[in-house]
Amino acid sequence: MTTKPTVPRKLIVVDADVARACSSRTGAAPLSSDCAKTLRAIYGICHRLAITDEGIAEWNCHQSPFFIEWRADMASRGKLERRSGAFDAELADGIVAAVTTGRAEHRIRKDLHLLAAALSADQIVLSCEVKACRDYASAATAIDALRDIHWINPRHHHLADVVSWLEDGAPPRDEWKLGYEPDD
Repeated sequence: MTTKPTVPRKLIVVDADVARACSSRTGAAPLSSDCAKTLRAIYGICHRLAITDEGIAEWNCHQSPFFIEWRADMASRGKLERRSGAFDAELADGIVAAVTTGRAEHRIRKDLHLLAAALSADQIVLSCEVKACRDYASAATAIDALRDIHWINPRHHHLADVVSWLEDGAPPRDEWKLGYEPDD
């Protein structure tokens, strides 16, 4: 009898915008449906959730009924792992200095806890924030610590690709990393 190889389990950071957007309702907007399907895949594959005090506070303000249930299921199965959302002040200042606009600075400072958690976990952030991703990718050109963080957007990266990637154990995928620089 052959056994199926074990898929590596990853520790993933989930942004509050995903917690807010996800819905299992029939006829839900594509973003809502894709976020819910991605979270179901994380649960079904047995990946784990990296949590921070800052992330929990954001979730509690913005989470959908679907996310509340999903999060409770993850907790009941022991799939939540606390991580520090604290960021080294010098590194945080370097990230902010790498981006030039005031709005970008606000976005970067607001979600530094996501990066701190990702750096202490498996370097995967699930988020729908396109501008923040662009800001962090810009900072990654100057800050080596950010380059290998995967910033996964279930709409931007196509749901089927994201789910397949999760099913494969979320192996490194250069084009989804903040530091990705396409070959010319």
